[in-house]
Amino acid sequence: MARLCPHCETKSRFDYINRDGYRDENGFHYLQRCQECKGIVYSICNVNINAPKYKTTGRVTPSYEENGDEDIIPNEVFSYPFVSMNPPIVLSDLFEKSFIEGIKCLNVGAPFAAVVMFRKCLQIIVEDKGAKGGNLKAKIQSLTMSGTLTETLESISTIIREVGNDGAHPNIFSPSIQDAKDILDFLLLLINQLYTLPEKAKQLKDRRLSI
Repeated sequence: MARLCPHCETKSRFDYINRDGYRDENGFHYLQRCQECKGIVYSICNVNINAPKYKTTGRVTPSYEENGDEDIIPNEVFSYPFVSMNPPIVLSDLFEKSFIEGIKCLNVGAPFAAVVMFRKCLQIIVEDKGAKGGNLKAKIQSLTMSGTLTETLESISTIIREVGNDGAHPNIFSPSIQDAKDILDFLLLLINQLYTLPEKAKQLKDRRLSI
């Protein structure tokens, strides 16, 4: 049975890595590999324990799913490896919580929620930089006018804002996992340009002056 791969977002079939799996209170657990991109997914499947095939064998095998058997129903898919990342900077408790929650949303395949969290991080950043205005769009424009944001950084900030809005509202554009990963990359680039590189330059300057 073809399923949407959380890595390549292609409707693909999956090869079983551990064919028998194991069972706990949540169902049967499997490692599988996407036939398209070779990405690894971790699947938890619900099983009808009263089904004849389960009663006969006491286990679930891949052939059940391949034959379209209703005794095994994929319940959840988690992609590995997870994105493991702490915020590069901590502007506030809210910033740290929002960034970490965005990463968690990305890891469980929830791109709508992820981009909303990354948009919140953007808002905290522009406010930390002294932005003025009644909404995020106006605040980004104010930082552009003051020279804090270059044209490139304004473009990056705008796309984070717009895709974050798409995740929060029933707009035509629906962010995908890849879109959410791109938004994270843009957010990290923004942090690098506004905080990390200036701080590194300051530290190098201080080292030179201390000689």
